[in-house]
Amino acid sequence: MLIEDYRLEVFEPPCIPGSPTWSAKAHLTKDISCVIPYLNATIKKGFYDPDTKTLIWRNGNRRLAVRPMEVGATNLADREEAKKVIKELVDLVNKTWERRDEITPSEEAKKPPTAMEIYKLLPKTNCKECGVSSCFVFATQLAGGEVELERCKPLFTEDFAENKKKLMDLLGM
Repeated sequence: MLIEDYRLEVFEPPCIPGSPTWSAKAHLTKDISCVIPYLNATIKKGFYDPDTKTLIWRNGNRRLAVRPMEVGATNLADREEAKKVIKELVDLVNKTWERRDEITPSEEAKKPPTAMEIYKLLPKTNCKECGVSSCFVFATQLAGGEVELERCKPLFTEDFAENKKKLMDLLGM
């Protein structure tokens, strides 16, 4: 087993004070860099930086991350959900490590979209229904994982269905 022990930290997202959701990190006792290329090979819609050995992907409305000394998750309801999701993530890492002989590791970089790439697909109405001042600010926050796509109400109308699909693909959803 690669991850045998960790310290769980559950916290309010630093960029969204007063948020009704939580984020969590499992601080690891040993470096797990060796498994990340195997995870990169198996998680198809993830974003991978081979220089920092960081893999980030979405599972529903949640962002998951694996780094050399920590694993993390966002958009958690409470501490109990944080424990459950982090345990599932640790189990995924350990199972992937156990199956490494069956997997060809991948160091292929997969970059997350930029704010400008996201902005080009947004409605560009600056309607503020999402709670921020402009579509570009929303795109910047979305690129940084600070907001969820669902907050852009116009995007979920029939007029923007094609752009919504493109954005979801771009974001790995």
